[in-house]
Amino acid sequence: MITWVPYTGKNLEEVVTKAELSKLSSVSLAGKLTPRKAIAAAATKAVDTVRSYVGKRVPLGPQGTIPKLAIKNAADAIAKKELIIRPPGVAADLMDKERVSDYNQAISWLKSAAVGDVSLDDVVGGGGGMSVVSRRKKKFGGNPELKGM
Repeated sequence: MITWVPYTGKNLEEVVTKAELSKLSSVSLAGKLTPRKAIAAAATKAVDTVRSYVGKRVPLGPQGTIPKLAIKNAADAIAKKELIIRPPGVAADLMDKERVSDYNQAISWLKSAAVGDVSLDDVVGGGGGMSVVSRRKKKFGGNPELKGM
């Protein structure tokens, strides 16, 4: 069974590093995009990307949701890439080899999910699970540095 769960900026805030947050906070994003809005936009892009692959194989869950397994397998890596590279040049220096590898593995996993090579089931024994987001990234639960941004 596939459990569909929302993926929002709150999910992404759990894996944003202090370096990434500092970089985003120190740059005026053309006066339009605060760090919090950038995080929300990156999360939305990740949801859209995951759903575009998964929807090739299974009926989609409610709008704004993704399969639970896709969070650790793809959404975080895709959202982090979007956060780092958009808008262009703001934090591109943070897109190191490890993050590129995380993103490439995420897309590979989604391609495999789209053709049925990995399971989207999240029940015990459902398979599908490889984690692509590097474990070096510290979690700053709810990131207090984002408050008021």
